Amino acid sequence: MYKIDKRTAEDIEERIGALAKVFTPEWHFSTVNPDIGSTISRIYAKQLVDNIKLINQVPNNYHAEFVNFLDLTLKRAVPAASVVVFKLVDSVTGGTFVPAGTRISTGGPVDDGDEEPVFETERAVYITSSRITDVFMTDREKGSIIPLKGHFEMPSLYEGEFEEPADEGEEAVLKPFVLFGEEEDGSISRFALGIFHPSVFDVSSDDVFIRIEGSEEIVRQITSGAFKFMWLSEEGFKEFDDLSITEDGFFRLRKNGECRKLGADGEVQNSLVVLESLKPIKNVIDIRDIKLSSEGRFKPVDYAGNDEVEMDIASFAPFSDTLSVFSECYIGKDDYFDKPGSLVKISFELGILEKLMDITREQEIEDLKIIKKKKTNVKESAISDCFADEISIEYFNGTGWKTLRCDKEYKSLFAGEKGGKFELSFICPYDWQTTSSGSYEGKLLRLRLMRSDNCYMRPALHHYPVIKGLKVSYTYFGRELHPEALRAISGSRITNISGRLQGGKFNAFMPSDYTDDALYIGFDEALEGGPIGIFFKLNGGTGEAGIRCRFEYSSLRGFKQMKIIDGTEGFSNSGIVIFMPPPDFAECTCEGKKRYWIRVVREEQEGPIQSAQFLAHIDDISVNAVSVVNAVESGEEDFYIDEVTAGYTTFLGAGNILDADVWVNERGVLLGDEAKKLLAAHPDDIRIEYDMTGNVTSCFVRWHEVERLPDSANFSEGEKEWDYARCYRIDRLTGDIIFGDGVRSEIPRVTDDVAFKVVLRTSAGAVANVPAGVLSTLPEDILYVENVNNPVRAYGGSDMETVDKALRRGANMIFSRGRLVTAGDYKRAILGFSGVIDKVAVIPGLSKDGTANPADLSLVLLMKDYKEGSFSFHRIEAKLLKYLLSSCELSVRPDKLRVTEPVFVYVSVTVWTEINDMDDSFEVQNQIKEVLETYLDPVEGGGESKNGFEIGTVPKKPQILMQLAGIRKQALIRKTSITVRYTDFEGEHESDYEDLKVTPFMVVRSGTHQVNILYDRSELNAQD
Repeated sequence: MYKIDKRTAEDIEERIGALAKVFTPEWHFSTVNPDIGSTISRIYAKQLVDNIKLINQVPNNYHAEFVNFLDLTLKRAVPAASVVVFKLVDSVTGGTFVPAGTRISTGGPVDDGDEEPVFETERAVYITSSRITDVFMTDREKGSIIPLKGHFEMPSLYEGEFEEPADEGEEAVLKPFVLFGEEEDGSISRFALGIFHPSVFDVSSDDVFIRIEGSEEIVRQITSGAFKFMWLSEEGFKEFDDLSITEDGFFRLRKNGECRKLGADGEVQNSLVVLESLKPIKNVIDIRDIKLSSEGRFKPVDYAGNDEVEMDIASFAPFSDTLSVFSECYIGKDDYFDKPGSLVKISFELGILEKLMDITREQEIEDLKIIKKKKTNVKESAISDCFADEISIEYFNGTGWKTLRCDKEYKSLFAGEKGGKFELSFICPYDWQTTSSGSYEGKLLRLRLMRSDNCYMRPALHHYPVIKGLKVSYTYFGRELHPEALRAISGSRITNISGRLQGGKFNAFMPSDYTDDALYIGFDEALEGGPIGIFFKLNGGTGEAGIRCRFEYSSLRGFKQMKIIDGTEGFSNSGIVIFMPPPDFAECTCEGKKRYWIRVVREEQEGPIQSAQFLAHIDDISVNAVSVVNAVESGEEDFYIDEVTAGYTTFLGAGNILDADVWVNERGVLLGDEAKKLLAAHPDDIRIEYDMTGNVTSCFVRWHEVERLPDSANFSEGEKEWDYARCYRIDRLTGDIIFGDGVRSEIPRVTDDVAFKVVLRTSAGAVANVPAGVLSTLPEDILYVENVNNPVRAYGGSDMETVDKALRRGANMIFSRGRLVTAGDYKRAILGFSGVIDKVAVIPGLSKDGTANPADLSLVLLMKDYKEGSFSFHRIEAKLLKYLLSSCELSVRPDKLRVTEPVFVYVSVTVWTEINDMDDSFEVQNQIKEVLETYLDPVEGGGESKNGFEIGTVPKKPQILMQLAGIRKQALIRKTSITVRYTDFEGEHESDYEDLKVTPFMVVRSGTHQVNILYDRSELNAQD
């Protein structure tokens, strides 16, 4: 407030003392020990201060009177708005209708207030019992399928590949997501080919060979690394250790480990190798055939022995050192012997050792007792030679032992006196079955001694075989095999293509069934009735143009487009999508879920790349939503007058009046022809009541509110008189309705009946900005509704304009003369338009997308409730733009005037602080975070000023660090790191604070802060 005279009582008393020393030196003026003169002087000083206060009020009074020439009325309160979601009782099927104007309240005062805010639904809505049970999103470029709500299974190549999904009886919760964003994790989409075979992959540290025929493209992509081969182990899928390609087109694969066998008991036990694409498949890839092979290098056998003894595989005598007919030896190499159709080779070095088998003299005499008749002389017997004259090699076929056919005769292999190196080969039998010997179980070869002459003679020299370095190898080369089974996964579709081998080309890899960026929302019951509202809750807003989308619904003939009212403005802000369920809405199956589906499809972007749209972060989706506003409509109230009076004024009986419907009784004022004429031209603004005889008993006409009453009688005929004369003014400060003078505007004239009727709409103002979840009381019972709540905070409510603000607005009107030309004109007009706007930046010649054009004018608005999202901004955006365009038509083209939100720069500070007392750690952490959050508040932060930060300015790094010096607890800041995150026309950015390039659209905002407590400085060195 401007002051003409700024003196205080102390200033006047000090001046009296100074003058007394000059003019009356014999008198000492004192305020400590005042005499009678000093007392009178002090009384005079106080009286003079009172007069000064009156004089200082003159400029304000002149200001008020000057503004009063404009005949301003105080701007009405702005009602708060929100969204409520209804829920029906579980036992109800179908739904119920909730009409517009249904009242919902908080059930009592909020935040220690005295008033219970009441809201009314803005439109009718049908509350359905259908619930959103499943939500998923598809990405065209990546071919991904992202589950967001419900239980979805990853497509699997074999049973048990993935963990079982959670119990579907549990209530699923929507996972927050970026609409049409490229999610890195969570996709259930795969592009893979599963190759099954019972034996060819069962090698360890040896080579597996796979040749894909009929597609040079897939061979090229595998070689370039676009695909990968994996094998199934007991621990899950593993990549092969080595991959190369042979000259004849086989992929040579090497792994180290045992394959996991698939298949139930009694079935073929298969091993699995997967060829999986690392990127989505865009086009069909056909192949003609898949051929498999493998080979095992010579390796020692796993087992040699019999049921009684296990032999040393490095060197062993298969029939022991004493030959005996039907002696047996078992040889096991299960991983090599389990390769039906392969060529198996056995290599060993054979040695022939000798052992003399004799008996003592006493044994011989004792043995001859039973046949001795007389005493004879026992002579020395001749020594006989004993060889392994004939052997057999056999395998177990499940019924008995069957002779193994080898490439060469082996029966007399051990019959000679000399050894040497030998090699046998055979085709691995298909009917070879598992058996056991001792502790070993597997596929075994049985070596059996079938003939050994003189083996029982004594004395005899046994020439027994010894096998050294027994090794086995196998190979399928020249005997390529086909897979036992093939399974293809494309996206989430699983196809068994086993029967397509050797039948010409077939589809091995195919694109996903989903060809769009789309969001699928599944309902468990049919959506009937209508209108139905679905609320999309965004985490903030994009601050940019919305995404062009179309809504579709499932029918028996596929998905069809659906007409909607999009309250999200292309998912640029939280809002409600309203629609009438089509009559052919039907179930269909997506991802194995038979549901009633609504699909949101992203349409192709049009225009230059500079207009790239920003993606919405969606926190929740709720059905049965409707917008509510804190505008309560009263019942119709009758008003009477005793006499016709110019400027008639009466109290309406309410505060915070938003608007009113005023119906004035003009019975006897309107003549019959004039009444009929008005009824024909304005049927909604005139109500005529007749008695039984047809006479007019009352004629109520709706009058309209004006900001100031007409000041001239320049009436014109017909319609203009209707618009101009029938008017009134509402003084919202006093709550009075004021009519005209009866000359320049009409006044109520009926005194023997109701003079006029009033229906008021009132608001609680800023009190109605209630938190989320408190609008839960229905004053009137609605059938079948279990509960109601508001998922978001009520926003945008403000109280009626104060006198001071009205005076400033009036001065601005006079200053700008009703035209917006300068930046100051725009700022003053915008700040005066709504009390929810905190700051304004006027940026000529530049758009938020970085485009420079001298004709552009960007107006950046920072809302007081910016923390609650963009609700308030979007609520006033269109009205503000219309208001500004009405006053700037000569300076800015309508298509060049843009109202936008600022680019919020989230500042995140990481602090390493050292403290002496461990008990102070929690308090120090909270203090540091509180200081940073308070300082970085763009509305109430900014240090001592508490006025926040202007749009287009961000604090310097030293300014931020200075705030940490004032923490109350003793702590030493050892290190800090400051990063920023923001979204502009180029997308999302994150960088070091010092690398930030500030634009005129930016405003600082508190991000996520982290405080690391150190008890020893060495910990900081460890961090570095």
